[in-house]
Parts: sequence; C-alpha cells; structure tokens
Amino acid sequence: METGPSEDKSVPDLIPWLQIMQAKVLSSHEVELMISTKNPPVSTLQLHLKLDEQLAAMDTVSAVNANVLAHKMSV
Repeated sequence: METGPSEDKSVPDLIPWLQIMQAKVLSSHEVELMISTKNPPVSTLQLHLKLDEQLAAMDTVSAVNANVLAHKMSV
C-alpha cells in the first residue's frame, strides 16, 4: 500500500500488504493502520494517515480490511 510522500520520516512510503494487520477510521479523511514489524522489541506499529480529500476513510478502511481478511483466509 502506497502512503505517498510525507514530511514525517517515520512513515514509510510503501507498506507491504502482508504487514498490515488492521485498519480503522479515525475521522472522515484519516485512518489508522496497525502494522506488524520485524524489528524487536516492537512487534506492532500504529500509523495515522491523512487521506487525500477525494478518499473517504470508511471506504479505504473497508478495502484494506477486506484484503487483510482475504490473505488470512488463504493461509
């Protein structure tokens, strides 16, 4: 999943789909992603992302969570 350029250097420009554990709506144009990491001691990371004005957070979260669930069911 591409996050786009950000002034916050802690936010990666690209997040592999397999690392996304869950997404949730924070506001109409803001989402939170729960990311699994391989870097000890942190095993999960929460990213807050502001969406482009044309994207609705609810639709984005639904799409992300559908992909996460589809991957879990295929394993």
